[in-house]
Amino acid sequence: MVNKRFINAEGETTVTRPDGTVIVSEKGPYPRFAMQAPFTKRITITTPNGLSGVITTEKTVELAEASDPLSLLSLTTQITTNDRSSESVYDATKKTLTTKSAAGRKSVSILDDKGRVIQQQVPGLAELFYTYDSRGRLTQVIEGEGDQARTASINYDPDSGYVAELTDALQRTEEFTRDAVGRVLKQKLPDNRQIEYEYDKNGNLTALKPPSRPEHLYAYNEVDLQTEYQAPSVGLESHETLSSYNLDEQVTRITRPDNQVVDFNYDQGGRLTEIVLPKGTQTYTYDLNSGQVTAVTDLSSDIKLNYRYDGSLLLEEKWSGSLTGRVNYGYNADFRLASHSVNEQSHIAY
Repeated sequence: MVNKRFINAEGETTVTRPDGTVIVSEKGPYPRFAMQAPFTKRITITTPNGLSGVITTEKTVELAEASDPLSLLSLTTQITTNDRSSESVYDATKKTLTTKSAAGRKSVSILDDKGRVIQQQVPGLAELFYTYDSRGRLTQVIEGEGDQARTASINYDPDSGYVAELTDALQRTEEFTRDAVGRVLKQKLPDNRQIEYEYDKNGNLTALKPPSRPEHLYAYNEVDLQTEYQAPSVGLESHETLSSYNLDEQVTRITRPDNQVVDFNYDQGGRLTEIVLPKGTQTYTYDLNSGQVTAVTDLSSDIKLNYRYDGSLLLEEKWSGSLTGRVNYGYNADFRLASHSVNEQSHIAY
């Protein structure tokens, strides 16, 4: 699978992806720093079947002094996807960031002198207020004002700096006890129940004990891949799930608590080609160019599922063998699902 990349004399970049999708991008000068800080001002994406979408970005600035790029008064960014535009406006004097989505939804964020959001306003919703400590950490979030205000808070350990307590708007508090490197050892719930955690020397979770319940145990190999999960006993002779891996760290076998085995086979490119289940084998076939899955076959039932694409967009799922059927998908220029049909009859448009 090869990505082809070409840059012409004007700096326009064309990338052809393995699935046939062509992406053409064009850079332009940033209003404050010109081509010392270029940005992508236009992207055109075209699928092999000709479906095309265009994304353009425009930036405009207002400076107190035209010769001083740091004397910013405002920065406006407009992003247009085909015929839909969204906009964000930063006002350096008022320290506000105002955004307007393509659907017309508006929000205003008020920043402090350090650029942190301290207030958010969305029409029709309660305002949000944020408080920080002297180290810049978020300590409180208030939603609404007056009698309708709801407050959530975060407390930190004074020595380690890790989160020690979380309190929600109903004043329910969770407490955390940690080790020297910040791993949670105990989690105290609002009703005083407690969850306990244990780790190995590499930081892998080895035990989890829910409140008043038996613990769950985990084991790992030398490269920190989970090889064993031991669940609490539920009456089976065994309650362990075992996992094996190849040198590429891909799972090759899972042995379930009922001693049933699932095997996984891969090709030279590391792609999954077979899942051998107790009830039968499923095989996977890939497109030689794109690497996309083109077929899944259940050898135990002769049912085959084929896939057809337009670039990365799934166009069709087709069943054959003892079970037949077809589902087709259509897309608009935004590459969003616009329609689908079942057996070329039941047509649904979005």
